[in-house]
Amino acid sequence: MKRRLTAILAADVVGYSRLVGADEAGTLAARSLGRDSDCKAAARKTVENAERDLVLHPEDSRPAVLGAIALLELGERDRATDWAARAQAIENEDPISLYNLACAYSLLGEPELAFHLLNRAITNGRPFWKDWIEHDSDLNGLRNHPRYAELIEQLKQQSPAT
Repeated sequence: MKRRLTAILAADVVGYSRLVGADEAGTLAARSLGRDSDCKAAARKTVENAERDLVLHPEDSRPAVLGAIALLELGERDRATDWAARAQAIENEDPISLYNLACAYSLLGEPELAFHLLNRAITNGRPFWKDWIEHDSDLNGLRNHPRYAELIEQLKQQSPAT
């Protein structure tokens, strides 16, 4: 069951990435192989497509979230902060967007905002959040924070026995 839910979440993220023309899988693969120039190229493409999608769908926070993370990859911290704030201002309870926005704020060094958004994301009762949160390198900046252990414990309580 857990594997199926993880596959559904991954399909949702990949489907949206295709919609805006982002290449998250390629970026992650390039990053893991140390291919920085490929990461930067994919990030530039993501920003271009997110800018276009924000014009077409200003009510959708997802392009702003993906754009913020891509801007961080490009080292454009100020723009990434603006894009993250824009994404947060758009009313959205989509757990994947909330999770990705939490990743952006973690990377920006804003742990309180990151934890606030993670808590909103996990209230939807998705049992696989614990695995994602424990292994997502975008959240490394939160691991030594006292709230991190509390969050993991909360997720253990929510997760069915496997």
